[in-house]
Amino acid sequence: MKVSILTAVYNTASYLPQCIESVLAQTHRDWQLICIDDCSTDGSLDIINRYAASDSRITVVRNAANQGQAKARNAGLLHADGEIVTMLDSDDWIAPDALEKIVAAFEGNRDIDCVLFDLQLYYSPDDVRPYHNAVSHTVTGYEAFRLSIAWQIHGVYAARRQVYDKHRYDDSCRSHSDDNTTRFHYLDSRKVAFSTARYYYRQHAASCTHVFGMQRFNLLVALENLRRELEADGRVAACDLRELDKYRWHNVQGAYMLYYARRRHFPLSDRRKAKLLLRQMYSNVDTTALPLWERFRFGYAPIKWCPALYRLQMNAFTLCVCCSDLTRNGTIKKNKKGTFSQSSFLIRFPIGIIF
Repeated sequence: MKVSILTAVYNTASYLPQCIESVLAQTHRDWQLICIDDCSTDGSLDIINRYAASDSRITVVRNAANQGQAKARNAGLLHADGEIVTMLDSDDWIAPDALEKIVAAFEGNRDIDCVLFDLQLYYSPDDVRPYHNAVSHTVTGYEAFRLSIAWQIHGVYAARRQVYDKHRYDDSCRSHSDDNTTRFHYLDSRKVAFSTARYYYRQHAASCTHVFGMQRFNLLVALENLRRELEADGRVAACDLRELDKYRWHNVQGAYMLYYARRRHFPLSDRRKAKLLLRQMYSNVDTTALPLWERFRFGYAPIKWCPALYRLQMNAFTLCVCCSDLTRNGTIKKNKKGTFSQSSFLIRFPIGIIF
């Protein structure tokens, strides 16, 4: 079985050789690597071209303008001719036997439409942590979808080409909307399996999932789009839509706390956009599915009947978290004005970390 690998590239020259070399080292030789350069300015394109010149299995696609990861991957899909399609971020890499194990999983069961990698979170050579999925056995596509609502299973996988043909990458937002595609791919699958094929997911400040700014608020928009699409699709039970609403609400809370703590780092125009978006999401998310302890607990309560009181609660709660947690850890210190410096601020969201 031929595997098409989509790699969107934007200014990752420092990591790109390791990414490409990991594909060249695969024990499964029937693959196609499609590198889509999204207008890099650091020499990434030269690196891709150099590798492509020495191996005909590497295809280079150049976007005319910087469009973001999802659009780049969709551009790559137009060139994919493998029976299996997967993605590999340009700052990540895979183990030498990864594709061999992925292909074996597909060949072992014709009903399997998606196979998850064994995701390893790479922080440093001495700090590599496995992603702990809620299950490790083969599940139905619908069950995989349910588990992906709040990422009880991760979204790094390979899928049969027909799954990608049904749903290409959602490019409605610059970031995070492609997560919606993952959920639809699971939903469209007959069965979803888990493999021991290792994928190393680099964790660093430059990653698009770790940069704080307006693009972080794209997650809220993407989740609202997902809710609308799932409701129109009609296959998802009402109870699971409510679970999605709970997840959306937790992210609204987390985004509010992040904004309140770091708003001075935003340009004035972005502050207005962020506040407008937070108000919109606050109004749109149905919170009736929240458990009672969340509805009435300080720092969690939606207080939909009085938005001003909700904002006051969240401001106070964020300050409490800053003072108690971050002062204790020494990551935030008071400046001469008696306020908290936010240069190294990392806030822990009360429900979970906002990625």
